[in-house]
Amino acid sequence: MKIQQVSVGVFKAWLALSRLKSQLIQDNVLTKRELNELSLDACYMHEDYESGYCITEEGEMVCLHTLVRGRGEALIQHAIAHGATNLNCFSGMLVDLYEANGFIVDKREENWNKGEPDVVFMRTLTKEEQLVRYVQAIEDNAVDWMTG
Repeated sequence: MKIQQVSVGVFKAWLALSRLKSQLIQDNVLTKRELNELSLDACYMHEDYESGYCITEEGEMVCLHTLVRGRGEALIQHAIAHGATNLNCFSGMLVDLYEANGFIVDKREENWNKGEPDVVFMRTLTKEEQLVRYVQAIEDNAVDWMTG
């Protein structure tokens, strides 16, 4: 998958087009006005311009979207490799996708709109947390091997 860095202007134009094509993107991805309020560090898009995301100066991944099924994992991994350390999303299937790709739930807040999904704040593991999980996995495998 070829993902390339693009200007903020190019990203906003293609995101606007994606919003017109997908109600899901329209309902769940930041608007142009909301995007303008952020200090964006970099924006990336697939070479066909049907998928992309931005990273803020604070390392927050924003506006992850795709019109092509099955690209989510590659986009998330690309974002982490390019400095994404945190994000927020609505509770539901996205939380599982982000957890499967290196993010953990940091906190959860009730949605400001009654009856709507909670807002979930997620982050990547620190190097120390990664090491602890790695050692724990080794220990768990050793115990399984010895008792199995």
